Amino acid sequence: MRGKNRIFPILLILLLAPLLMADTGPKPSAVFEIEYEIEPIPELTEYALFECVDAACAETYLLEELGPQHFDCTQYECSSMAYGYADTMKIALTFADGITRTSNIFTKKHFNAEYRITVRAEDLVVRETGGSGNPFTTFLIVAISAICFVGILVVVGIVLIVRSIRKKRRAAEETIEAN
Repeated sequence: MRGKNRIFPILLILLLAPLLMADTGPKPSAVFEIEYEIEPIPELTEYALFECVDAACAETYLLEELGPQHFDCTQYECSSMAYGYADTMKIALTFADGITRTSNIFTKKHFNAEYRITVRAEDLVVRETGGSGNPFTTFLIVAISAICFVGILVVVGIVLIVRSIRKKRRAAEETIEAN
């Protein structure tokens, strides 16, 4: 009997452990369509998305690749996903013509935003063209999911406590009967 009573909690922990470590929930994203106002179109060789520390973008840091968080580009499109974005950002694209073109400072209004990057002779112009998702709605979905998950954990905890109490009562009753 004792072996079976110990198996249930171990199985429960093994089943719940992946959920506790999972990187769940939606993450904001952005897709950037690249259009060129220059001829010939130079080959894109390097790219970077900078998040600004302040509104003037005087100090920036590179969006680092971390888990699903990334910023990747091809010749005609860039995509990004992050755990969260700064309020203001800039993009730098380096081309085979030797010029690194830097964008204007831009913001992100949509959870899943769509942008257009216009490559000009000396710089880039980034503007948000649309997107989907409202951050508040996403927050509510994540919050409700978290509350449900915590509720499940509480119920499982109560079940384990009740089983433990019953087990102790049975052991006490057996001890009394034996005496």
